[in-house]
Amino acid sequence: MNDSTEWRIELADNEWPFNGVDHDRRIVRAIVVDDDGYFYFMRAVRDDDFGVSTLIETSGGGVEPGEDLETAIRRELREELGAEVDVLCKLGVVSDYYNLIHRHNINNYYLCRLRAFGATHMTPEEIGQYHLSTLKLTYDEALREYELRTDSRLGRLIASRELPVLRRAKDVLNLNKGTDTFLNKGTDPGVKIRRAETRDIPALLALLSQVLELHAKIRPDIFVPGTTKYTETALAALLAEEEKPVYVAVDAVDRVLGYAFCVLKHAPAGGFIRPHTALYIDDLCVDEAARGRGLGRMLFQHVTAEARRLGCYEITLNVWEGNDSARHFYESLGMSPKSTQMELIL
Repeated sequence: MNDSTEWRIELADNEWPFNGVDHDRRIVRAIVVDDDGYFYFMRAVRDDDFGVSTLIETSGGGVEPGEDLETAIRRELREELGAEVDVLCKLGVVSDYYNLIHRHNINNYYLCRLRAFGATHMTPEEIGQYHLSTLKLTYDEALREYELRTDSRLGRLIASRELPVLRRAKDVLNLNKGTDTFLNKGTDPGVKIRRAETRDIPALLALLSQVLELHAKIRPDIFVPGTTKYTETALAALLAEEEKPVYVAVDAVDRVLGYAFCVLKHAPAGGFIRPHTALYIDDLCVDEAARGRGLGRMLFQHVTAEARRLGCYEITLNVWEGNDSARHFYESLGMSPKSTQMELIL
């Protein structure tokens, strides 16, 4: 889904009178489905200013300062469901209002595939005040549960927001049923991967700048904001090196949405390490505006296929401490720690 055609609906609050908005809340939510076709939701039992109600709602919550949307939805799903997921695609945005508390909600909805369950990390308020628990339902059961919970004013607001999203998610799943390029692998069918060319250099530099700024926030003592890892000249030379392939994800009009900088590393025979070849991912980035569509996974899968084709023994990469979203992403792809680099700052 390109941003220019993003699905979006606008809803009013017809349950409480409108008396103005004093804040917007940027929210991420997810339709979570497993390989057997079951959907996962939160059940809440509330007794507060909104009234007494038992509710069904998608898992999600507010985006924290400095978070991108995909990082936020992964965090929310870990906290509330204890779930590790593949983010398949962004379903769209629902704008709605809670007039009672003068709030405008900007709900970014994602379709996610469940990979594994672990411990939840809910706040005492979520456990004690809202009595949150997990619902595992078929699609038809979920529809009935939403309809059942329209017996309260808040339940009607939630159902009006979420039923269209649930139906859209089902349509997307049906459309892509059985296709390796989307549901089974969590990738965007409108994107392809190819080797980078010199005409891609301006886009590569822009993405390199995004990565550098992220690293500068994590380690301002090391990285210099406003710079990039490579210059235009250095990139031109790099793209000509056969053993340092750079792959780009591009859309239908050949716009670069992400990249993977790779290096083939050879351990020759005769030393204390067994001879082997590794494909080292020096850098992998997806444009901030294109995240949530599975492009990082698509790039990684392409790199994996290339590594196998080239006879590599392993794929390696480095993750900076503090870049938790990157670490969780690579772990979700099956990677595990190999060694740990330590430091002592003097």
